[in-house]
Amino acid sequence: MAPRSGRHRLQGNPALGHGATGRFAVYGIRYDEMAWRSDVPEDVRSEIETGSGAVMLTGMPLDDGNAALLLVAGQFGGVLTDGISFSSNPLEPGGVYRIEAKGDGVADDEGHLVYSTSPCFFPLHTDGYSASVAPDILVLLCVRPDRQGGGGSLLAALDDVLPRLSQEEKARLAEPVYPSLSGARRIVADGEIRFNPMEVARCRRLGFTPPPEENLAAHARLNELFNSDGILKQVHLTDGDCLIINNRRVVHGRHEYSPRGSRLLKRLWIQAPERGRPPCA
Repeated sequence: MAPRSGRHRLQGNPALGHGATGRFAVYGIRYDEMAWRSDVPEDVRSEIETGSGAVMLTGMPLDDGNAALLLVAGQFGGVLTDGISFSSNPLEPGGVYRIEAKGDGVADDEGHLVYSTSPCFFPLHTDGYSASVAPDILVLLCVRPDRQGGGGSLLAALDDVLPRLSQEEKARLAEPVYPSLSGARRIVADGEIRFNPMEVARCRRLGFTPPPEENLAAHARLNELFNSDGILKQVHLTDGDCLIINNRRVVHGRHEYSPRGSRLLKRLWIQAPERGRPPCA
């Protein structure tokens, strides 16, 4: 999709080793409230569903009680809230989740570190890996970036790595043998992904049945490809930037940032109304 007036693509930063040679880039467009009141703008929907899988809106209002965030997210489907709130980090009205450092991070109600409350490096993943219903769409609004330049968002598209996987690796990743807290998962199936190496490792530590070695090798190869030069992209969000991600086609993460930098993102999980049981469930 060629750039148009008022729109731009945000490529990876070659200076940081994340070149723009892959197909994936982030399509950017200025937020226009009137355009969003009736439906998702067609170019945004196309980019999310069949294009790169990610779009960044710029110029989102930050002083409206989350009204713009809820408007944009609501056009994609219903808000998911099950399993994402815990006592030390309750949701804001409308199911809005705050992503911000609370010291070195806080534990959930089961005692496990919640990475979204810590300033540490957050490896690539899809949200909701262990959830009974994973979100189809993520909407992330940057309220305050890290003023010291940390916390860059990391993105990589499944479409870019599939051609680099062998047929055997694809077959292994499609087998429902990868542990999660809510049952065994497939990682890649029918062109979609459900991926969180940290959760797989956590389940193994908890004594869940591990995948066969061949499946672990395919999983490690997928992670290696996502993090490779030309696939991994970095986007620095600033005040009013809103990143919309297809959680079935794009993995995301972030660099570490200063716990004293007041970085704040607000997130909504969205389930698209037309979806039945997802391939990677």
